[in-house]
Amino acid sequence: MTTRYVHAKKGTTSGPFDTPAKPARTIADAIRVAVAGDTVEILDNATYREDELVVGKALTLVSSFLLAHPTIDPTDPKFDPAVLPAITTKRGAAHRVLRIAGTAGTRASFGPVAVRGVRVTGGHAVHRSADPALGAGGGIAVIDADNVLIECCVITGNQTETARITGWPEADRVALRNAVVGLVGEIVSPAAVQTINGLVDAANAVLKLLGRPPLPRLDRATILADLAANFDGAVPPGRPNSWLAGQAFGGGLATVWAGPTVRKCLIRGNTAQGRGAGAAVVGYGWPSFEHCWIDGNRSGTSGRRDGGGLGCEVSVPGKLTRDLSEIDLVRFFTAKVVHITSPTSSVTMSDLLDYAWWLIDPLRPNPAVRGVKAIVLELLGGKAHAKAVLFHALYFLAGSALSLHKWDAWKRDEIESAQKTAVKVTESRLTGNRCFDDGGGLYASVLSRVQLVKTEVSGNIAGSIGGGVRLTMGSGGVFDTCDVRGNTARGLSLSTGLPDPGPLPGGGVSARNSDVLVTATTIGVPAGTRPSTPATESNVTPDHPGGGVGCQADTEGALAGIPDLWTAIMREVFEVRSVRVEIGKGSTVAGNGAGYDERRSPVGKVKFAKGGGLFALQGTFPDAPDLTLTVEAVATTIHGNSARVSGYPSKVEPGLTIATADEVCLQNLRAGKEWTESNYRPLLQSGNLIFRT
Repeated sequence: MTTRYVHAKKGTTSGPFDTPAKPARTIADAIRVAVAGDTVEILDNATYREDELVVGKALTLVSSFLLAHPTIDPTDPKFDPAVLPAITTKRGAAHRVLRIAGTAGTRASFGPVAVRGVRVTGGHAVHRSADPALGAGGGIAVIDADNVLIECCVITGNQTETARITGWPEADRVALRNAVVGLVGEIVSPAAVQTINGLVDAANAVLKLLGRPPLPRLDRATILADLAANFDGAVPPGRPNSWLAGQAFGGGLATVWAGPTVRKCLIRGNTAQGRGAGAAVVGYGWPSFEHCWIDGNRSGTSGRRDGGGLGCEVSVPGKLTRDLSEIDLVRFFTAKVVHITSPTSSVTMSDLLDYAWWLIDPLRPNPAVRGVKAIVLELLGGKAHAKAVLFHALYFLAGSALSLHKWDAWKRDEIESAQKTAVKVTESRLTGNRCFDDGGGLYASVLSRVQLVKTEVSGNIAGSIGGGVRLTMGSGGVFDTCDVRGNTARGLSLSTGLPDPGPLPGGGVSARNSDVLVTATTIGVPAGTRPSTPATESNVTPDHPGGGVGCQADTEGALAGIPDLWTAIMREVFEVRSVRVEIGKGSTVAGNGAGYDERRSPVGKVKFAKGGGLFALQGTFPDAPDLTLTVEAVATTIHGNSARVSGYPSKVEPGLTIATADEVCLQNLRAGKEWTESNYRPLLQSGNLIFRT
């Protein structure tokens, strides 16, 4: 093993560079002559303007300053980054600074690689299909490599740029439309229509006796024509073909199918046109961030702008292209259409009568919840329910294809690893980050588990949901001895930028269809009294619920024009049928506010600002997971919070008036029940709050 030396002024352009007296002038030259196991030592603190540096072998890149001062800590506010050499791009160039790359086949054996004691700045990664990292990691990208250490580095002023989004190819759009129309055509075959119309006639005889309006008889040609027209309305030609799998993530740093250790690094002032403005985890890798400070990063002007500090997207379909877009999933589903046999066997006279009753009284539960039965019943609603027929058919197509063929797109071993492995953030700080969408400090989606230990998440702002942390789609978060404070979820619509009553923000932590375990952690202000106005350390939302914590079990929403497709993936591939949220008695959720803006001032008129400390919701979507929420010693664990909506008639449980919802608001839409601190006594067991659905 040999040390190769670099010095910007004293260096030469050729040689082995194996003595400080004759160093290389550029880092690239030293890397070029180095062999596996060598060290490249940077002797000065100059700024090195290089082409993208590519490390594809076992190598250590280190500064002399670090070797002389092995105890330096760039996360110390007093540390001066100028003492470290800076690596940046050539003037006017748009590329990342450093790529550490193994291959999928050599991921476990590749390395070791270490990058220690340098500044990485000015990188500009652009999403191109030829880039192995697909534009992820503006400063550093680690690809297909686990045995990598990035230590005592300053990663600042880097950015990513996403590729332009084009439209769906028309042939693929038409193929999906034909698949959906063909699927419904099988359900309403001529023989099936005859059978259903016989049931309709019998049901109408009963309805006539009851003085109720009749159900319409089915006409197959009209049904299929209306379905095609509704599809064209919902998924018109030229629909944007959005990127899905980590493209342009990680403004400062991205791990791409990689699990490096990042230790004592300052990741500050980076920008991403993708998730994780500071750092991002893409694909099946679980890095460890130890004693890092991820601070003051911002999402860019376009792209998937979640995760101001750290963004995680692990469980992508590993058998499809890494450069995944909507149309790749559409092609998968179109190719996996499930053919129907005996489609009317599950529809009974009782179903028809129940549906007819629901048409008259929509406040009753809709019997058309899922599957073939839902499609047939919604057909009886006529043109007013034509879009519901389309959405049920699309969801049935996607859910059936995933149930039978999921391992044609995902890899079983990767999903099993994701179910039990976590990205670790230990003794770190995520502060002052900001994103346009969800997860001001941290965002985790698609079965991405994160474990935060002795970590501060403070002063972050999300434009929509999860001021501090946002977990969704089967992900999970462990918070052990953490401090989550001073975060804001603004709850704005992504399309209009105006307040949106739909989202469940969660000023500190927001979790949808995700497990959460909180132990010995403070969420908000440790003080025990309710302030008239939330303090700087309070987590807040404006006219939304969940000032401190918001959790819900409901649909994940539409993807690629297919309503609830994210839910189908979560259910069939990730096998998420239930989620647990547990807040231990060693924790405190205090001093948070619902109904306050980022300045901690009361917003104008409020309607939804409930659950100043904690808000939980069980939605009505039939395939949503079941939620179990446990709060130990709830009266002392959740206290001193403020929600500006009080004394309101419950819309969830008609006839109930809610006196206060400052501390807790729990809504079970399935059961039509609502509880707050004013009436939750039936949910208490030995002082512990237990909410099950």
